[in-house]
Amino acid sequence: MDALQFYREFCSVVKEDTIWEEDPQRRSYFDVYMNDESAYTILINKHIIPKIIEKAGLTAQNEYFRVDTIGWESRYEEINESEASEYGLNRHFWDLKLAVEHENSKKDWMDEVSKLVHLRCPLKVIIAYNHCNMRGKEELQKLDFISKWMQRLSAFDSYAAEEYLIIIGNGKAKGHSSEAYKCFDYRGYVFDYKKKSFVQIKAD
Repeated sequence: MDALQFYREFCSVVKEDTIWEEDPQRRSYFDVYMNDESAYTILINKHIIPKIIEKAGLTAQNEYFRVDTIGWESRYEEINESEASEYGLNRHFWDLKLAVEHENSKKDWMDEVSKLVHLRCPLKVIIAYNHCNMRGKEELQKLDFISKWMQRLSAFDSYAAEEYLIIIGNGKAKGHSSEAYKCFDYRGYVFDYKKKSFVQIKAD
């Protein structure tokens, strides 16, 4: 699964009026997000993301490496069981394929970016939020700031075949603005190694 596939699948699943079936109150996704951020984090990390990962044929796991959700591919069958037994080992052998961090706080998700820079895998995803009255130009400036500093980390590999996907949704307006929002409006941005910055994924 690449960044574009993940982003499209995420947006196709996370719809405002979808009812969370496991929720005792049977609230819509948007109602949960607006009124119960901790429950929304559980919805994203424990229900939605694992299903997307499993649909891609991977195994989903929460809080491995202290990452919200990872997706890995089992490869233990490639190891000869008797050979492993000869060395007194069980056949633990797997590939990390993607790592996902979800952060409700509009200020704290740069920490998630730093964490994933230090983790090696083909796809790294951060799901974050911005003030609804600061989308567009302000959002791109924020991403330019992020990209500048992530590239200064010693673990950042400018030649790596790794994708960084940041998905940003609507959050409460900044300041005293009464501007409201009625949709998630998730927008995807992928790090472009040639431009050395994040570029927005164009809508279908």
